[in-house]
Amino acid sequence: MPCLPISVSPPLSVLATALVPAGLALPALLDDFHAREILHNTFGSALANFGAEIKAALVRHTEVYDTNLQKHFHKHLDLLKAGIS
Repeated sequence: MPCLPISVSPPLSVLATALVPAGLALPALLDDFHAREILHNTFGSALANFGAEIKAALVRHTEVYDTNLQKHFHKHLDLLKAGIS
């Protein structure tokens, strides 16, 4: 199966509003497309700097993580089934 290219590059004009939207709590940032793109780009450095904290949070919230990870993968799989990448 060929690798599909992933393009993750939010425009600079949206970075500030994606990172600190007025009135949104941190979990709500995951609903923001541009904030998720920023997370994709910075995940390696986040793990390098906060790996223990991230792992501890995932362990504390395993059910929530599992549920959301399944939703995320199903979304991608549904797009692939529909022929959209």
